[in-house]
Amino acid sequence: MRSGFGGWPESLESLAGGAMSILHEVLAWSKKLAAWQSDAVARLLTKDELSPADEADVFALLKLEHGIADPQGRIARPQSADQIPEPVHSSIQIQLVAIKDMRHVNAIAEGQRLSFAPTGLTVIYGHNGSGKSGYSRVLKRACRARDQAEPIHPDAKLPVRRPAAAEATFDILVDGDPRSVRWTDGAAAPGELSAFSVFDARCADAYLGGEDDFSYIPFGLDVFDRLAKLCVRLKGLIDSERAQHAVDLRPFAFLHGDTAVGALIRGLSLETSTEQIANLSSLSTDDLDRLASLEQGLKESQPKERATQLRLQAGRLTALASRIRAKAQQVSPAVVKRLFDLTSSFHSAKQAAALAADGFKASDSLLPGTGGEAWRDLFEAARKFATESHPDQRFPALRVGSPCPLCQQPLSEAVHVKLVAA
Repeated sequence: MRSGFGGWPESLESLAGGAMSILHEVLAWSKKLAAWQSDAVARLLTKDELSPADEADVFALLKLEHGIADPQGRIARPQSADQIPEPVHSSIQIQLVAIKDMRHVNAIAEGQRLSFAPTGLTVIYGHNGSGKSGYSRVLKRACRARDQAEPIHPDAKLPVRRPAAAEATFDILVDGDPRSVRWTDGAAAPGELSAFSVFDARCADAYLGGEDDFSYIPFGLDVFDRLAKLCVRLKGLIDSERAQHAVDLRPFAFLHGDTAVGALIRGLSLETSTEQIANLSSLSTDDLDRLASLEQGLKESQPKERATQLRLQAGRLTALASRIRAKAQQVSPAVVKRLFDLTSSFHSAKQAAALAADGFKASDSLLPGTGGEAWRDLFEAARKFATESHPDQRFPALRVGSPCPLCQQPLSEAVHVKLVAA
């Protein structure tokens, strides 16, 4: 364990600075992700392997993102800047001098001090249970090491009570200036301590890509591959859960068809609103009346006979409607106008006939009744007979000298004039 960064070889110092830059790039990228993905990134950066409980938490957060409530009320905890080391400033040299005044850490006695040489290598050794792991876990937690999964246990010899948070004081040198910073487990670690890199077997990431092929992925870059694999596992969980909760839609097959409900079912998507479904799930007043009528019809003692009667009534009403439409054509405005015109013409002709009859009556040379109804019958009979006796002429305008249809004597000029006048 080195006491500071100042004496590191250039390659190791560049690697440490590069790793910190990668982590900050990953942090900035994770802030653009969905809450459940950002939570998953935070877990993947602090653990070599996610436990089944971790995957269950991320799965619950994924469903919560899409409106599926979580009975356990879990919330996403994205990665934050105070969980990763701060960027290393090459112009500042920070050295670890000592860890002291540790409290509530295993069975390590309070008031102890563990010193580190400002330069060179400091070796810490001791029997099992002497506290080496306790110091190591405090260092990893306070210096924001990659792996922080190992818990810091309180002293098991103390009475059972609510455990207090572990604490420790770090003596450091910042460009030769001595300082002391206090660390408390669960609170944000002091920024100065993030300048130290704590590395052990749990913080390493080594891969065998093939036979005798050993590769190393810098801390932070492996999160993309691990997140992709996690998404694949979550997809498997989603498919499994969907299969378990699959609904048999066959009882609702009758809803399909050329109806408003059928159209809604065919177009169901994430864009479908609950209001659209609610509007079609209720019946209007007309629908309720129609339903009541159908129910009443089904309650008839002889529904087939009733249906036959209704069909006959419907047929009669249809025929009546057709006759009404036909008659309506006969009393249209045009027909009514023609009737009025004919009536007017009839009255005009009747008046003309009356005037002519009055003229005949006024003449002393004509027989009584000339121009009356009997005379008119005689005149019409003569007209009818003239069509046979004088087919080449039109009665009463017969030529002078033609035989009269009544007396069959040649017509004189005077008689011809009177016939034409009649």
